[in-house]
Amino acid sequence: MTNRNKIIIAISSGILSAFGVVAFMIFMRKMEKLPENASFSNVNLSQMTHDEVQEVADSKINKIFEKEKIKLEFEGRIYTMSPKSIDAHFDAEDIFKYAKKEDEKTDENKPKVKYDKKKLEKFIEELKNKTIVKPKKYAFKKVKTDVLIKEGSNGKELDVEKTMEEISKSLEGLDFKVIKAPFKEIKSEETKINLKEIKKQVDTRVKDAEFKLVNGKRIYTNEEIGTTLDLKKANEIVAKTPAGKIIKIPLDTTNPTKTVAALKNEINNPKTPHVLASFTTKFPRGTDRLSRNRNQNIKIAAAAINGIVLLPGEEFSFGATAGAAKGYLEAITYENGRKTTGIGGGMCQVSSTLFTPALKAGLKITQRQSHSRPAGYVKPGMDATYDSSGTDFRFINCLSNPIKIQASTTETSVTVNILGTKIPEENFTITIDPKITEQNASYRKTVTTVTKSLNGKVLETRQFNSKYNLSRN
Repeated sequence: MTNRNKIIIAISSGILSAFGVVAFMIFMRKMEKLPENASFSNVNLSQMTHDEVQEVADSKINKIFEKEKIKLEFEGRIYTMSPKSIDAHFDAEDIFKYAKKEDEKTDENKPKVKYDKKKLEKFIEELKNKTIVKPKKYAFKKVKTDVLIKEGSNGKELDVEKTMEEISKSLEGLDFKVIKAPFKEIKSEETKINLKEIKKQVDTRVKDAEFKLVNGKRIYTNEEIGTTLDLKKANEIVAKTPAGKIIKIPLDTTNPTKTVAALKNEINNPKTPHVLASFTTKFPRGTDRLSRNRNQNIKIAAAAINGIVLLPGEEFSFGATAGAAKGYLEAITYENGRKTTGIGGGMCQVSSTLFTPALKAGLKITQRQSHSRPAGYVKPGMDATYDSSGTDFRFINCLSNPIKIQASTTETSVTVNILGTKIPEENFTITIDPKITEQNASYRKTVTTVTKSLNGKVLETRQFNSKYNLSRN
C-alpha cells in the first residue's frame, strides 16, 4: 500500500468519525429532556425536549410580544410600538438552559429578551423628529397703557440613548406600563426676554386729534396717548415676577392736549361774528291738513340745517342734512310739473331760501336745479329744488374761515343766515341778476347771472339756468 493510499484512508476515517460525533450529538440533543417541574415565565416545561421548548416558546412564551405594546409618553401624548416590530423574543435555547438548572435559577442567568437594536433606534429617531418641540420665543402685547409679557420656553426632544435604555428595561421585566420618555432640552437665546427690543415697539409719541377733508367730508384721526417703557422699572418687575406668570409692566404715559371730542367741539363752535348774508321767504298759515303739514316740514328742514358748520374746503349737501331728518309729513308737491302729494312737501322752500345767501356770501355752488314749476316764494331763477331720488343742492365753503348756517322759522316765514368772519381779502361785491330769456304758454326759461367782484375787479361770473312748466295740465 502506497503512502498516498494510506493518507486517503486516514482522512476518510477522520471525516467519518467527525460525522459520527455530530450525528451522535444531534441525536443526544433531541433525546435530552428537561427535569420534572421545569418552567419559565409561568409556563410548564416539564420533561420537554429542545424541539418541544421551541414550539412552546413560539406558541406561548413569545406571544406576549404580540399582545403587549411599548408605550411612551411625551408632552402629554402616548406613542405606541409593537415589540414584534423590533423582533423582541426569548431564545428557546436560552430558555432550555435556564429551565434545565431549576435549582440554580438567578436573575443573572435568566434569559434576556433579544431584539433588533437598529430597528429600535430607528423607531426612536423617527419619533424624536416627529415630536420635537421647538423653543418658544417670549411674546408680548401692548394693552392700553400696559405691556404684557409671556416668558419664552426651551424646546424638547427625545433622548434617544436613554429612551432605548428605558425600553430595554421594560422588555427585560416584561413591564409594559407607560414609560415617561426621557428628553433633552433645546435652549435658545430667543427665549430670553429682551426689554430693549420690546421698548422699540411699545414706545409711542403722543398725538393730538386731527382731521382732514376728503371729498368735502371731515375725516378725524383719534388722539393717541404717548407711552414709554422705563427699562429700569421693567427689569425690576421682571426679576420679581414668579416664573410662568404673565409679566405686567405699566408704561409711562403722556396725555394729548386735544382729543377728537374737543376738536369737534372747537370746529362746531367756531368764531363767526359776522352775518355774511341773509334771506327770508314767506308762506301762508295752514288752513287745512296738507298746508299745515307743509309748514311743519319747513320747520323740520330748517331745524336740520341750523347750526351746520362748514370748514374751508368742506361741502354742504341739503340731502345729507335736511334730507336725512325724520318726521316729515304728507303735503302738496310737484312731480314733472304736476301737482300731487308726497312726504316732505315744503322742504324745497328751505333749500331755495338757502340758495340766495349762499350766493351772496360768495360760496361755490356745486349742484343746483330749478323746480319743474315756478315757486311763488322766490323770483324765477332763484329757487333750488331737492328730491330724494338724487336731485340735491350743494355748495362748498371756498372762504378762508369757517362758516355757520343759521336757520329759523316763524308761523309764516323761514330765514337763513350765513355767519362767518369778514376779512378785507374777501369783502366781495356780489350781484345777482335773474332774467327771463324765453317764455310762451308752455314754459319759461331764465338765466341767473352771478358776478363776484373785489375792489371793482370782476373775479368770477357764473350763470344758472332754469326752465319752468307753465301748462295747466
